[in-house]
Amino acid sequence: MSSSCLALTSDRSLRVTSSLLCGACLVSVIRNLYWHRPGEKDDIDNLLVPRSFNCRLMELTSVLGFLASRAELQELYAGGYNARRRGYFSLAFLLQALCMTMFDCNSTSSFLLVIALLVGQLAALLCAYRDLDFGPRFLSPWIIRAAAGAGIAWAGVALCLQVQRLADRLEIRLLSPSAVVTTFTSAMGLAVCLRYDWMLAAAIAFALFGMSQTALGRGDEETARLCRRSAALSAFGAALALRCAFHRQRKLHRGEPAESGGRWKRMDSSVEEHFANETA
Repeated sequence: MSSSCLALTSDRSLRVTSSLLCGACLVSVIRNLYWHRPGEKDDIDNLLVPRSFNCRLMELTSVLGFLASRAELQELYAGGYNARRRGYFSLAFLLQALCMTMFDCNSTSSFLLVIALLVGQLAALLCAYRDLDFGPRFLSPWIIRAAAGAGIAWAGVALCLQVQRLADRLEIRLLSPSAVVTTFTSAMGLAVCLRYDWMLAAAIAFALFGMSQTALGRGDEETARLCRRSAALSAFGAALALRCAFHRQRKLHRGEPAESGGRWKRMDSSVEEHFANETA
């Protein structure tokens, strides 16, 4: 009974928070179209990613999150790992929607609040990411894996951006672009080698390309060259991970029994055992 209540609660919260995230994404798109004219300079001068790149990545993760919530709610089994993962996704989507509404606020208190929200979102996405199945026997739906990977990449990029903006406000040097590039490239390498996460690698490549544009704008050729090389490496890692994930998906489908009723029916093998024990 408790697991059924938990599953119902997580499903309802996921529906609500994904709708909030979709609404925040629409507001962000309208605001960028009407309040930020093309060719106009950014009001906020930062040393990392241009505002336009960050907004595109933010809106992409919002759309992927909304589609991932729809895929999650189509799953046959609820409860167990599914309910826990949906709860983490709900929390992450709620925090991202709040971040999107106040991301452009230009005060010290808003910087601190957005940093706290991003840390919470990143932690929730990492917990949900841990419950996703990337193994050779069972494989989570690609849209859910893509949403989690892109969300982690955006949360990391946005967190670095907000920390840099806060450091600029306090007139201290806290982050160096080379350290940020090294961190992003290392995270990309781990995601590609351990999880074949092509979306995370692609999002990092996009962010690194934006960092190269920022470095060029302020005349830092060395940092721009480092960012371009890291972006190319991340793009190559994304292509390699996509190829490996595609072959793994084909192998999984070839090994699927003919009487299997659904493509994503066995998203979490432990959930089936959990409900079998409850019904028994």
